[in-house]
Amino acid sequence: MAYAKGVLAGVAAIFGVLLVPGLIRVWMSHEKATGFAAVSGGLVEAFLSPLFWVETFCVFAVFFVAGRLGSKALRVFLFWAPTITITTLGCAVVGLLTFVSLRIRK
Repeated sequence: MAYAKGVLAGVAAIFGVLLVPGLIRVWMSHEKATGFAAVSGGLVEAFLSPLFWVETFCVFAVFFVAGRLGSKALRVFLFWAPTITITTLGCAVVGLLTFVSLRIRK
């Protein structure tokens, strides 16, 4: 179970940093690019950014520590609820982008 919590914390950290700060940066940006290419280009740019990986490591550390708390209520509130929610939303976004890319090519 310890490995599963670590993997879940890592996936949630990546999706969390991509979704929350990434979307805020896109909305606050003054660029006028629209469309699917702009979204996929932004994701590639985020993965190559050192700031992305620093933020991901910090969020992973928080989730990693929260997953090992002694209190069950705190562990559920600070680890299980956020990681499951963020991972579900991240998988939904990846599925949506995959679906759109497959439908556009036809």
